[in-house]
Amino acid sequence: MKKICFLIFIFSLILTIFPLSFAKKKSTGKVEGNVFSDERFGYSLTFLSNWKLKTEKEASLIRATLTKRNYEVDRSTRFASYEVTIPTIIIMADSTTLSLDEFSELLIESPKKLTRGEEYRLKLDFLTDAEKVEEKEFLMDSVSAKMLIFRKKYLKTIEDPQELSAPEAGNVFVEESIAGYLLLFKNATNVFVIQFSCERQFLTPNRREFTTIMEGWRFKK
Repeated sequence: MKKICFLIFIFSLILTIFPLSFAKKKSTGKVEGNVFSDERFGYSLTFLSNWKLKTEKEASLIRATLTKRNYEVDRSTRFASYEVTIPTIIIMADSTTLSLDEFSELLIESPKKLTRGEEYRLKLDFLTDAEKVEEKEFLMDSVSAKMLIFRKKYLKTIEDPQELSAPEAGNVFVEESIAGYLLLFKNATNVFVIQFSCERQFLTPNRREFTTIMEGWRFKK
């Protein structure tokens, strides 16, 4: 009898744990064609076919990451080996009782004071060692948004031009920078942070595609 009761207990425990395990594996959104839908935060995004979108597992702060498929590289350089920053859009969403201004100030100045501030700091390039160049206004489906323009310097590895004729060419570091934007906006209690970044010299052509993608944002009615 004890054995039967124990088996019933184990079976009940499995039935309880299984739905929880299944819920953890739920995706942050659904992709149909070139439309991403996030039911939890109530929006959809139509993106360009030249970009690929990757979702995450719940309950991720990052809802989706878009990377450009056919991105440009600096073909003017005669150095065959160098690092490339792929144009990337990171979509993050959270809930907060703070106003957009309060949230924005903490995110930029003191992200650790936010509930998930460390995650923001680790995932967003422009929250560490970056220079804010300008601030503009933007609209996300008629919702006012802050557009913060950033530039961040880094060291790129290339082949040493003085060593190209040598049997074993060496590497040198040159200073480069990534550039892009942080978009911050709020709808009800949901706050959204979107980072767009790419190599500085390709900001202008990629900015047009980024703007087109953001114009495809729609809140669920």
